[in-house]
Amino acid sequence: MAFHPNGDRADCTLEIQCGYTTPEYANDMLWVQNRFSMKSTLAQLATTSIKTLLCAALLCAAATANAVKVGELAPSVRLNTAKGEVLLASLKGRVVYVDFWASWCAPCKASFPWMNTMATRFQDKGLEIVAINVDTARPAAERFLAQVPAKFTIAFEPTGTVAKQFAVTAMPMSYLLDAEGRVIYIHSGFKPADTAELERAIERALANLKRS
Repeated sequence: MAFHPNGDRADCTLEIQCGYTTPEYANDMLWVQNRFSMKSTLAQLATTSIKTLLCAALLCAAATANAVKVGELAPSVRLNTAKGEVLLASLKGRVVYVDFWASWCAPCKASFPWMNTMATRFQDKGLEIVAINVDTARPAAERFLAQVPAKFTIAFEPTGTVAKQFAVTAMPMSYLLDAEGRVIYIHSGFKPADTAELERAIERALANLKRS
């Protein structure tokens, strides 16, 4: 676990080697500031290693209190994609894998080939993957996608509203929804060792879909 303050930019970076990252720069991820109403606090705290630790702890504690939980209905949100608006609730009847990602997130880049494989393998069986980009600048996301093309739906959410509704606390962070739109599995981060567990969760959800 590494914390990297960069005093003059009031940055708060938390990189966790187990496979996920919190926002690399607070200014690049406006949704973090909006989510916790802590913009001035971040600027004051992120000047020393100890203060940066406090910054991360405060973010995690606040997010945990309001996080979307397994068993709850996912927030009903509208998403902007290259092909127009998608209402998340309109995907009911399918198993939906909602993934939050950012262009600066290395584990996110590693997750895209796996999500492409899942889309190819399970789309005809009822799986829908929706990957929501949270960059404030869309060109950064488009450069990422030029390097790692996606075979699934990409949504752009620069305001942070949707991430706030889901109470996203890490990058990437994913939510598996059943056919009723209920959260049945939540996963933070991504690393190769995660894929077996993720695939089992998807396969169980699809098996239940087939029986319903």
